[in-house]
Amino acid sequence: MPCSSYDGQGIFNFMNRILLVLGVSWLALFCGSCKEKPEKAPESEIAMDVEQEVTKSTLEEINQEIIQNPESPNGYYKRAFYYKEQFDFEKAIEDINRALKLTPEVPALTYLKADILFNQGSYLQNPALYEQSEIYLLETLKLDSTYLEALVLEGRINMGKPNFEKAMANFDAALRQDKFHAPAYFYKAMVFELIGQKENAKSSYQTAIETKGDYYDALHHMGNLLASEMDEKALSYYDAALDIEPNSYEVLRNKGLFLIKMEQYQEARMAFNLILSFEPANEECYFNIGNTYVASYRDDMDQYSKDTIIDHAMENFQKAMELNPQYIDAIYNLGWMYEFRGNKKQAIELYQQVLEIDDYHQPTLDRLSAID
Repeated sequence: MPCSSYDGQGIFNFMNRILLVLGVSWLALFCGSCKEKPEKAPESEIAMDVEQEVTKSTLEEINQEIIQNPESPNGYYKRAFYYKEQFDFEKAIEDINRALKLTPEVPALTYLKADILFNQGSYLQNPALYEQSEIYLLETLKLDSTYLEALVLEGRINMGKPNFEKAMANFDAALRQDKFHAPAYFYKAMVFELIGQKENAKSSYQTAIETKGDYYDALHHMGNLLASEMDEKALSYYDAALDIEPNSYEVLRNKGLFLIKMEQYQEARMAFNLILSFEPANEECYFNIGNTYVASYRDDMDQYSKDTIIDHAMENFQKAMELNPQYIDAIYNLGWMYEFRGNKKQAIELYQQVLEIDDYHQPTLDRLSAID
């Protein structure tokens, strides 16, 4: 996990002597770097409102439709969509291939194959699948140059190349087809953010949110962008995203990290503890909770408060270390706590444990060289 050195402001006055590694890295902003939920299939001349139909249907009912009419692409199309939603991409590909064999030049079918391949690529982190997806996207746009979802997905692929000029042209073309298409605004915002045009990014995220009030991704990304500028309004966007997905690990984590930066340590712990309520073995949450206690330490506190804060920090670093014995940052911070309390022997043992995992861990080498 990437780490950053805390600058010490508002934490320990003894930071000139001891380095705290505080893991407050932000979650990746861009969906191409995570395992994302499959895209929705488009409405089409093959099967209008297929998402609603599949949602209301069981796999057995779809299978029965195929048995009753095996020469129709509709059933295979629906089942491909069903399997995509289940993250069973291999079966989804098999079925969309069957549909394409029956009717090969239908934009809805070529798009769905592109969509499945794209989502499989995102899920498996396999860029080669994006290239395969683009082949079918270009075929879709050859058959129908105004195909809205294909334009947006082509833009997303161009974002990843990266070719931001082409990506923006794709999203603008989609908006010419539908000026209320929220995903096109959302991905335009991402392009603006990538090229450093933050105000344009905010405007486009906001338009996406106004166009689609429950746009979770847009709310989350807007929160991240504002948080990167230390703007407290980020919290309102995080909270709006959590109204939609209350157990979102990503939003709760980013909210917690932002609250640490805002020195709202109790509120940060609440966010991390909420994650632990549904992910009790999440070692990073314990690590971050430990850091909230460290960050709240003040030299002018009474001794009982100081001891209590350090105890809580150590308990959480220890828990993170137990859950993940390779968690270098937790081991290092626990060693640092022991060193601060004067237990150099235990600190050295923990620092040596860090070096067994990473023998070039510079903060640990620095601490060992500083210990008498």
